[in-house]
Amino acid sequence: MIQLPFSKIPSKGSNAYNFLCAVAGLQLLGTAMAQSMVLSQQGQKYTTIVPQNFSLSFDLTPTGIVSSSSSIIHYSGDGSNSGPSGRIPAIWFAPGTTKLLVRVATSNDANEGITSSVRSLPLKAKTSVRVEAVGKEVRLFLNNTLDSRVSVSADRLYGKATAYVSDPWVTPAKASIASINLSSINSFTSVPVSDVNGPLTSGAAFEKTTVPQNFSLSFDLTPTEIIGSHQSIIQYSGDGSRFSRMPAIFFLPWTTQLQVFVATSNDNTNLGIYSSKNALPLNAKTSVRIEAVGRDVLLFLNNSLDSVGTVFADRLSGAATVYVSSPWETPAVASIFSINLSSINSFTTFSTSAFNLNLIDGLIIYNSIYDDCSVAFGADAGCGTNLQCKKLSIGYRCVPNGYNEAIMGSGVGVAGISALNQTCGISTLNKNVCSVTSSAEPLGCTAVPAYVNGLISTKSICLPWSSYNSPKLAKRAVRAAYYSFGNTKGI
Repeated sequence: MIQLPFSKIPSKGSNAYNFLCAVAGLQLLGTAMAQSMVLSQQGQKYTTIVPQNFSLSFDLTPTGIVSSSSSIIHYSGDGSNSGPSGRIPAIWFAPGTTKLLVRVATSNDANEGITSSVRSLPLKAKTSVRVEAVGKEVRLFLNNTLDSRVSVSADRLYGKATAYVSDPWVTPAKASIASINLSSINSFTSVPVSDVNGPLTSGAAFEKTTVPQNFSLSFDLTPTEIIGSHQSIIQYSGDGSRFSRMPAIFFLPWTTQLQVFVATSNDNTNLGIYSSKNALPLNAKTSVRIEAVGRDVLLFLNNSLDSVGTVFADRLSGAATVYVSSPWETPAVASIFSINLSSINSFTTFSTSAFNLNLIDGLIIYNSIYDDCSVAFGADAGCGTNLQCKKLSIGYRCVPNGYNEAIMGSGVGVAGISALNQTCGISTLNKNVCSVTSSAEPLGCTAVPAYVNGLISTKSICLPWSSYNSPKLAKRAVRAAYYSFGNTKGI
């Protein structure tokens, strides 16, 4: 219950009257009051109860900047500024800024909390401020968007308190305050992901959701800067922890290449697509889509397949919390729009000729890329991106632009086309089945997924033997390198 410091209703328009309106949002004399009160050194105070888990909200309009810390609102359990329960909580502007300080007293320390908001409040404009504290975590929201969060070292103090608007111990903030409300809560406010259409901030949105067993996740992304840290874009966590990724999407350090990790039944962290083949352009929108069916993960950029990944156990699905972006990583310097997660039964159907040869770096895993072709159909004969129809010693084939058979042999990369794409008997475990007559590296017979009419199936073909001792090792290495890294050099 609020104990107000007046024996009767103050006269309309007085500072005391405006204080009542600001604190309680009271409807006086038949008029709904929304006007604010100017913070002053004397301040106003009243007795109240700070709940164990609380939400404190108000509208704040800064009108100037003070060189020192400047008080906005202060709840003191012992009537002091900095005693054992002097800040439960207390909120100021940081010196020389309009960034907010939010301090709380705990059983370990009388002065813990948020040392500075990420964003400054704009001058002469209203900002809706909300502080939520549940358990040992304190969160600050500005205009309903999460700005900052911190975990304190011990249980927060709460109970009977005197509220000061602003406090009598430091300079008052140059600001007006309105619509003060303190209430008890059981959990943090969930911010819908659909509300996020703009710059990424750590944990700006989070809500409970369900990740389908087979899914399509799409969004538009506009990166604006490259930084040297691992950067979060969006993460679905099954247990609310950093290492539950079902999926999680990041930028790699010093690039705008995407990383897509999915959680599986035997590895909850780093399986999937380690790096997209292509970097996203700065200051331009890229439509991103991740599709996951079974154990395979596909990444599309602007509706073109960029990377493929496979995992070695079943992916996890079901109940999750989605974070935009992850609260555990540096947020990507980018804006995100139109986030959509949906259930699918199969991958988007597309022509196998649309595969980008650069994904494979010289290894031809899919027969269909090197389909027979005829120059009668035109320069590229429908061969697809970066490919052209060219006459080789074995006939017309789709090959990379600039391909020179005299230099590269009767095939592409490490072996001849006929040998490299040769179907083999995996049960023989015999590398001689795949041997070639050229000086190219010997091949081993192994099973890989192949696309047939847009669907994944398994076939056994010849792949580089390299320094591995058995086709089993070669299979694992090639699959891991191709699917996770889009790069099979050195295999």
